Amino acid sequence: MDALMFWLAIIATMAFAITAVLAIADRGVDIFGVVVLGVITAIGGGILRDVIAGRKNLLMSTELYAIPVALGCLLLMTSLHFYPHDAVEILLGCTAVPFLMRAAAIHWGLRVPAFLVTHSKSQ
Repeated sequence: MDALMFWLAIIATMAFAITAVLAIADRGVDIFGVVVLGVITAIGGGILRDVIAGRKNLLMSTELYAIPVALGCLLLMTSLHFYPHDAVEILLGCTAVPFLMRAAAIHWGLRVPAFLVTHSKSQ
């Protein structure tokens, strides 16, 4: 059950990111702003989920979490710019890429360098 919830959480994280990107993309915000807002929305939802569930926040760990989301948002904006009529395929691909990145990171034990991770003073 924990494994299923983990994978569903990854899909939900990208769903939040994609929703934010699509909501702000047509408002004249540059690509950097769109990607930042997509990542903040996705990570904010994940933090809220972790707080409600009483789990350790993923931002305080060395797991690859924000990087795949940022790349997925960047890929979505770039793809929609060049291929605006292939929206369904683009949405599926931009959800699959971060999902596969997280799966690969888990499988091969890839981590964010420890010096980039914030630690609480109690550690």
